[in-house]
Parts: sequence; C-alpha cells; structure tokens
Amino acid sequence: TNHRSASEALRETQLPRGALFVSTQLSSHGFDEAHRAIRHSLRQLRFDYVDLLLLASPWEGKLIETWDAMVEMNKMGLVRSL
Repeated sequence: TNHRSASEALRETQLPRGALFVSTQLSSHGFDEAHRAIRHSLRQLRFDYVDLLLLASPWEGKLIETWDAMVEMNKMGLVRSL
C-alpha cells in the first residue's frame, strides 16, 4: 500500500521522526471504523502518531461519529492535528 512504501522511503532518509510531517486521511466513516483505519495506517507506517489526519468525503457518511473518533485519537496522541 502507499503507507508501506512511504514508511520505507521515510526510513531510508534516516531523518528523525520529529523532522518529518506525516499526514494521512480517513475514508472510513463511523466511530469504530475510524479507529480501526487510523490504527491500521499507523501499523503500516510504523509510526506512533501522524501529524495531520484528514477526512476524505466529509459531505456524507457518519460524520459526527467519525469526527468524535478523530477527536479521541487526537487526545490519545495518535494524531497531532485534525
């Protein structure tokens, strides 16, 4: 996937994690789905957190539940900015 390729490329640079700004997006809507999706992304990236989490297709789906999950992941330290 793109996350795995990105992870490998970023590791090859040998830059410290703090020197990188990593963003990803959610296309899964719903509270549990959003949690699963970001954890899956983090596993593939092999990072503890992402700097920015975007919501794809924010005009349809379970928006409030998805946003609540994004806010919770931010509070947990899995996502720095929404």
